[in-house]
Amino acid sequence: MYVEPRWASRPGRVAHHSVTPYPRRTRLAVVPCGRRRRRFRPDRTTELCKIYRELNASDAMVGVHGAAMTHFLFMRPGKVFIQVVPLGTDWAAGAYYGEPVARLGLRYVGYKILPEESSLSREYPTGDPVLTDPAGVAQRGWDVTKKVYLDRQNIRLDLARFREELVRAHQYLVAGRQRLPRASY
Repeated sequence: MYVEPRWASRPGRVAHHSVTPYPRRTRLAVVPCGRRRRRFRPDRTTELCKIYRELNASDAMVGVHGAAMTHFLFMRPGKVFIQVVPLGTDWAAGAYYGEPVARLGLRYVGYKILPEESSLSREYPTGDPVLTDPAGVAQRGWDVTKKVYLDRQNIRLDLARFREELVRAHQYLVAGRQRLPRASY
């Protein structure tokens, strides 16, 4: 399943993170897998049962760290959960998604963005602690963390680097299918 980048920017609300798409180059990130890829664009009015059906039938879920990622609960064990982890959200990404996903039998892939992939790299100089030491900035308190990393950060993925994660996830899924016992009739 391919989730449109705009899914990351929760329509109808102030987005905490959004992915700036590369219209012509986005296809580079898609891994040919011999299966049908589906786009799923849930919004705030999408029925929960539809989200359940889509994710339960999917091999993978890809999205940016945020509340909507809790839909991983609808995925079956052995599938892949890929979370794009913005700067300054490492701890929350691991605690809220990485650990629970693994306990439910899903393969967790945390794609930590580099400072160059963050819109913050255009607001702050190269050596600024916002870019080099997000954990140190977080020690200033929740208000600072929320203001800097959650409210103002957008993401522009390095598609070549992200594709590597997609290829590894695909290899994991293919290997899992080969290990499955064949049904006997």
